[in-house]
Amino acid sequence: MNSNSLRQELGSVESFLPDLKAQRQSTALDNDLFEALAYWSDLGRRAVAGDSRVNYPERAREELALVSRFNQMIQELPSEARLKYLNVLTASRQLLICLERIQPDEDGYLGTLSAIRGEFDFLQSAYNFRIVQAEPTGIRYSSGAVYIELQYSIDPSLSCSFGPEGEREVSFWIDDLLFVAGDERYRTFHSQKTPLTKADVHVWFTYLAGIWKDHGRDVLTNRPGIFDRLAEAQRLRDAEYATAAGRKSDLGA
Repeated sequence: MNSNSLRQELGSVESFLPDLKAQRQSTALDNDLFEALAYWSDLGRRAVAGDSRVNYPERAREELALVSRFNQMIQELPSEARLKYLNVLTASRQLLICLERIQPDEDGYLGTLSAIRGEFDFLQSAYNFRIVQAEPTGIRYSSGAVYIELQYSIDPSLSCSFGPEGEREVSFWIDDLLFVAGDERYRTFHSQKTPLTKADVHVWFTYLAGIWKDHGRDVLTNRPGIFDRLAEAQRLRDAEYATAAGRKSDLGA
């Protein structure tokens, strides 16, 4: 991707923002288009800055579909108004086409994807999980019955969630798994340091993979009752944290 072309297309899109912002309250279309344009501009700025956390081709394809919907919406407008919107949408399409051509790093942000694929290959080889979604910052695995989401996070305790497939509202975390296993590391899991380098990321996912290898079999095989046990563990763990926080508050009073 030619960075000068990207900057040029971004500048063209951003030039429409002041007028759209001023008139965004005029109609629902103006408001929706302003919000979309603001998002497209943000994507462009992140690309220009070299932010590798974004899957630009995927985001661009989604947003190009929205541009097409906007184009359909303006067909019923008077010709003068239609031309104004058409200019905005034409510039936006060009920017998104530029973004669609940006190929994400195969290793992912700070090597996240290569670290996960390398350390969690046992999910596929031993438990018949498959990769159902991959972004520069993480991978979602599914066995059809169980899902596991692994991702880079500035809060490492949020870098792995899992649960029964098809029940997105039900999520568990590594400290729940540690609690069920009686592994005392659940007490200190939230104090882990943020991975800041590629080496840190690899060390972190190696550590997580070790926990899954030690304690994850019941989850990975969807053993009957395991998610009920995890839900109870989550309730007890949350109560324990609340009690500990209350003690600290009393000591500080």
